[in-house]
Amino acid sequence: MKNKQLMPQWLKEIVSRGFKPEITNNDFSDVLFASIKSQDNELEKFPKKLIYTLEGLPGSGKTTALNSLRINKKLELVDQILPYEPVDTQPVEFYLNSDEEKTKRVLASKHKVGLLDRYYVSTLAFYWASDKINNTQRYSRVYDWYCDSIESGKIIKPFCVFYVETPIEISYLRKNRKPDFNSDNPWLNPNFLNYFEEYCHHFYATVEPQTRMYKLDGKKTKAQILGEIKAVIKKNE
Repeated sequence: MKNKQLMPQWLKEIVSRGFKPEITNNDFSDVLFASIKSQDNELEKFPKKLIYTLEGLPGSGKTTALNSLRINKKLELVDQILPYEPVDTQPVEFYLNSDEEKTKRVLASKHKVGLLDRYYVSTLAFYWASDKINNTQRYSRVYDWYCDSIESGKIIKPFCVFYVETPIEISYLRKNRKPDFNSDNPWLNPNFLNYFEEYCHHFYATVEPQTRMYKLDGKKTKAQILGEIKAVIKKNE
């Protein structure tokens, strides 16, 4: 394959996962880095920059890690654009718009690397778990939004996801919470948290299996977790 040496390391890794770059005149130019076809011939869009996301239960250290990286001037850090306590009473559009806004911020940035505190998989998982708990039917609407937004570029598949696996009891402890199966706050309901995590793992295993997911041990210290995140980002620069 001619001019393969022009591929940046991150694109080589994506290709190694089963994606095939769209090639014109056998040349890997910057213009072509945005369009990569997967083996099932569905168009997958990747921006000419690396997007990482932080996912996991509340109290897993996502926001702490993001704040600790603010001294790194090479990163575009995008905070969670949500209420401190996301609740079912917020309109669905609020959460969908927040993911689209995150995309706009990271793509408009001058930085080539972006790190997002939660992204669309959290929104999907939130409504899937909510439907399970409350017997509502909003998830299908959110999934349709996900499919349409990926196609239109309103949201972008990340280069990789840092998923901090944190036991539920530690999540409660760090947030100074107590389990409550009847609370209006879904994050207090152990069943909701279990459904939320179940969905995230299912999503990356079946819907986006080619997205790299780094599982981080949430029982480790925040410094250890931060060190692992930094090492992965540095490796792919």
